[in-house]
Amino acid sequence: VYEQSCEAYKHNGNTSGYFYIDVDGGGPIKPQLVYCNMTEENTWMVIQHNNTELTKVRPSPGENQHLVHFDYMSEEEQLKTIIHQSEHCQQELSYHCKKSRLLNTQGRKYLH
Repeated sequence: VYEQSCEAYKHNGNTSGYFYIDVDGGGPIKPQLVYCNMTEENTWMVIQHNNTELTKVRPSPGENQHLVHFDYMSEEEQLKTIIHQSEHCQQELSYHCKKSRLLNTQGRKYLH
């Protein structure tokens, strides 16, 4: 009933939007709702997670750590299959700071 990728929806004449993707074509992995970002050149499958807002961290002395946990709206098997079938995958994390160290560096850093 559902296509296996955003690319398949694009070939059917659809434009960017939310679509159900069935990564294993009717197999045991259930379909999932994803955002398909379709341009002339590329098609991207965007899978939402729970950590889209900025998290402010107060300054602290010493080497305290701040852990960030991502809960994706997809199950582990769905994610594994998507990653395996994809030509390119990426995860973005932005780190904005003043007078902080990231990987033993100095100054303001942006990590993507």
